[in-house]
Amino acid sequence: MGLARGLARKRVWAGLVAGGVLLAAVLVRHAPSARPATLVTVVTFDETVGPWTLQGTVTPRLPDGGEVTFAVRDQAGHPAPATLEPEVVLTMLDHPMNPRNIKLTQVARGVYREALPLPMAGRWQVSIRFPEGTVEIMVQAQEPPPEMRAVRERANPIPFSAQSMARGRTIYQAECQACHGLTGGGDGPAAAGLNPRPADLRIHMAAGHTDGQLFNWISEGFTGTAMPAFKKSLSEDDRWHVINFLRTLVPQIR
Repeated sequence: MGLARGLARKRVWAGLVAGGVLLAAVLVRHAPSARPATLVTVVTFDETVGPWTLQGTVTPRLPDGGEVTFAVRDQAGHPAPATLEPEVVLTMLDHPMNPRNIKLTQVARGVYREALPLPMAGRWQVSIRFPEGTVEIMVQAQEPPPEMRAVRERANPIPFSAQSMARGRTIYQAECQACHGLTGGGDGPAAAGLNPRPADLRIHMAAGHTDGQLFNWISEGFTGTAMPAFKKSLSEDDRWHVINFLRTLVPQIR
């Protein structure tokens, strides 16, 4: 009996050890990367929740993470009151992790922005919550390639001047105004037929996106939208001139 019990115990321990090794192998193979990630593409949204219309984007924030920026307007098109306090919840969909509440910064009346920490690659859900309902945006994150880490910090080599602003305005009128509108509000004559609608550039100016970010978006375009890549049709200097002109749109949303 003693020998039989001893053999039985050994079999149990052997089974536990083997199971533990197998479980560890599965976790190593299927656990997502724990290194910080950034978004794969820019995601635009134009949604209605109760009396409010939301228009904005979720963008990469290099060297890692993301950033949500959006404007809230009432049915008449007026910016939402400063007392409105929407909430953002960030949820990892591919790995068990507690949702994270993100406190938004109001950068202008009715315009909100905040960084989104993305500690690992995978699918994330950005939920913008109002008392009247929730807008849910699905985004994909991956580890950023080394060459993209310097994009955000890239400085505009063209000093702001009346000449640069005038050149940027001319280019904007020829290349951008049909979609983004006279004042950058995303309401140009071609906007109505586009889905998603063109971004309100005043939002992004008020939100404080860096010149490096703007240059990258103008150069590479937005996947999944009608925004083309201008890196072949516009010189680098002209792209920087456009950014200098776009900076003049900021006061119009305040």
